[in-house]
Amino acid sequence: MIMKKLIPVLVLLCSLWPFFSFGQVKPHYVGQWYEDHARSKSPVKSDAFTHGKSDFPRTKRYNLKANINQLNSILNTKPDLLDITVPYGDKTYTLNLAKVEITSEQFSTNTDKGNAPHNTGVQYRGIVDHNPAYIASLNLTKTDKSVFFSTDEGNFVLTKDGNDFIVYNEQEMGLPAIILC
Repeated sequence: MIMKKLIPVLVLLCSLWPFFSFGQVKPHYVGQWYEDHARSKSPVKSDAFTHGKSDFPRTKRYNLKANINQLNSILNTKPDLLDITVPYGDKTYTLNLAKVEITSEQFSTNTDKGNAPHNTGVQYRGIVDHNPAYIASLNLTKTDKSVFFSTDEGNFVLTKDGNDFIVYNEQEMGLPAIILC
């Protein structure tokens, strides 16, 4: 008799358990992934970006000087772990990154003339300032160098603008009133 009443209660508790146990804490998948990959390894440290002359009140972005030799060294050596600093105003963020493979070993580019050479560069993902709640990514190829990272202060973008590099917080960049296409 007691077992008949206990079984429906147990079924109900088992079906609701994921909501009680996992619904309260936001998981940090990238943070956990990075910590697993970085365990007992030392990252290569890079200060490839430094402050440049900026007019932040007008442009809402900071110009950066890039040490192209350091960026090319990262692109060519492809270290497993990388700590790269990004200045933003009076702050400096350290991106703690681990290399990821975005294409399989069997990846190929096929054209009507057969296989074409390709270079996917090197890609990284990880966290910001050793905080698993903040995420970051870095993409380096011969033609593209871009960084994206997110903290509680907003989403930041570091990209090439002509011959210079810029970094901005998406929350501080206003959208134009009219976008003409």
